[in-house]
Amino acid sequence: IVLVRVLDQSTFGYYKQVGLLCGTALSVLTLALPESLHYFVPRQPGASQTLLRRTTWLLTGLGVLGGLGIALASPGLERFFSAPLGSYRLFLGLIVATSIPASLLEVVGVVDRRARLSALAIAGMEGLRSALVVTAALLTRDLSVVFGAVAVGLAFQCLAVAAYLGWRPRDSVASPEALRTRVQLGYALPLFGAALIGMARDQLHSYFVATQYAADQFAIYAVGTLAIPFLGNLTQSVADVVIIDTSRSFAAGHLEEVRRVWWRATGGIALILLPMFAVLEVFAPDIIAFVFGADYGPATPVFRVFLLLIPLSIPLSSAMLRASASLRTMAIADAVSLVATIATLLATTAWLGPLGAVTSLVVGKAVFDAISAWRIADRSQMSLTDFLPWRRLAGILLVSALGASAAGLLTSSLPVWLRALAGPALGLGLCAAALWILRLVPDAERELVRHQLAAYAARLPGLRERGAERP
Repeated sequence: IVLVRVLDQSTFGYYKQVGLLCGTALSVLTLALPESLHYFVPRQPGASQTLLRRTTWLLTGLGVLGGLGIALASPGLERFFSAPLGSYRLFLGLIVATSIPASLLEVVGVVDRRARLSALAIAGMEGLRSALVVTAALLTRDLSVVFGAVAVGLAFQCLAVAAYLGWRPRDSVASPEALRTRVQLGYALPLFGAALIGMARDQLHSYFVATQYAADQFAIYAVGTLAIPFLGNLTQSVADVVIIDTSRSFAAGHLEEVRRVWWRATGGIALILLPMFAVLEVFAPDIIAFVFGADYGPATPVFRVFLLLIPLSIPLSSAMLRASASLRTMAIADAVSLVATIATLLATTAWLGPLGAVTSLVVGKAVFDAISAWRIADRSQMSLTDFLPWRRLAGILLVSALGASAAGLLTSSLPVWLRALAGPALGLGLCAAALWILRLVPDAERELVRHQLAAYAARLPGLRERGAERP
């Protein structure tokens, strides 16, 4: 948000192109090793330190090799991208080299079920890196300095991973045969192969626009396809917990517990994602103009199509396939969805341009979810009619659409900046009230809300007393 205001559109387009390349390198070079920890650590907790340390060393080596590779290849990549990548080769290399081992920060605490510690570490490191980048941008407006700040932030993240592994207790049992490197790679590499196809599906649209359009046009497209951090983090956090819980249940054959955890998770995130989806669709023009500026108004149609990914993330398809070790199905689903993405891209971009590119992404994700649903239902011994609580989800979506539309009408006469702030807040409030009154919030979630409110009410008198005692 700061960079888009500080940098001109072309320079911001350069920044997003570099980010696209570095993000791709991160996805490729990790070889799905961090993801394999979600599978192995819950099964063999006594040998988890061996797994974590070995994974750290493997990722460090891959990061160094990848950093050198992209630094050497950056001048040649300029033939495809408008950004002067050769001028930033040192920073590209440093960012890739540090981002690979730094990716473990989001995994090590989660697989140990230390949720609070993991949240504090991730929030602290992300806050530090953001502060470094924002400060560099405001003081210099120089992309080289900004990229240097990114690399420094990632280096601190690597130090945090090393500190955690040093603090973590040693293994309680000797590493068994099942946890040798070849066994971990035997799980990770098929998962990586499937993820590689999925990454091609998910990033093909960005590469198409980045290589076919000017940097300023790619900047507008990048704003339209900018993932909303809170929603992405919420879905990923829930997915990580679901993988850890259900992988053990799948291994033990406790399918009833698998279904319980999964239905609770999907129902819970639907109560958040569907109202947010409806509100963002209604207030998309105001949010884009307020947050990014009037120059990025053309990003609104792309943003509205991109938002369709929000409801598609509710089934947690990839997480459930990983938890059940259905890697073959994942590879098939990724391959078919990639074909659907390419076909949509070729069929629509000639007359829709960038809007066709983002449409191809949504189509590909929908195809992946459709194939995954069949396998997840089969492994969990469910029918597709029982796959999700379809009626309740439809009710949540309908109520959310009505609440967001009512908020849009009530705030239609407000200035853009005020409508962008007050409209979504009013819409979410109306949705929450309607969902509660109509009892679309399950009893377990209602009891959780009551418990939290009661706990806050119990603390309130003490807070008032301490406030009154202060001079």
